[in-house]
Amino acid sequence: MGIDLVEGILRHSGYLNQIYVRLTPEDRLKQFHEGEAALFITRADHRVQSGKLSALEQQIHELQARLKEKEQAQQTRDTTMTEILKLLKELPAEKRAEITREL
Repeated sequence: MGIDLVEGILRHSGYLNQIYVRLTPEDRLKQFHEGEAALFITRADHRVQSGKLSALEQQIHELQARLKEKEQAQQTRDTTMTEILKLLKELPAEKRAEITREL
């Protein structure tokens, strides 16, 4: 990123800048994108971003724990249902028909 572009972005103006510095909007955009990787977040903003990141990481951890609980509960229900179906198959046909009518 050229010094003229940086000074322009910061709105610095000096003696004869308007005469000697003549970057087209396309040139400014191209130079900006070429030097964009060199930009960084200041320390004050970094602390704010770090706090937000920590909060999001905590939220992810809590959501993962809730998901694990739900998955375990679903696994328990699936196991119970499998056992019930197995017991139903072992019943005589008459009793099975009676139970399924009640459901």
